[in-house]
Amino acid sequence: MRSLCVQIDPAFATIFPKNCKRPRRATQRLKRAYVEAGYSMHYEITEEELDWLSSEVEKLQALTKQSCEAKLEQLKQASGAE
Repeated sequence: MRSLCVQIDPAFATIFPKNCKRPRRATQRLKRAYVEAGYSMHYEITEEELDWLSSEVEKLQALTKQSCEAKLEQLKQASGAE
């Protein structure tokens, strides 16, 4: 999904960066949470990882809103609507 978003707006590449060990590890834990957290009492994630993931999700929400609003404005202008 990340690569599809980056095709729409390259700014999405700054969210959940792949080039650092810490973010990559936290992102993998998040992915595992979908399966393991629901079925295993042994799933663990640190408060630090949750904080980082939360801040990345907030960035993702803001960037998504900004990107969508820009696209809507572009479509509006292209159609000649006010």
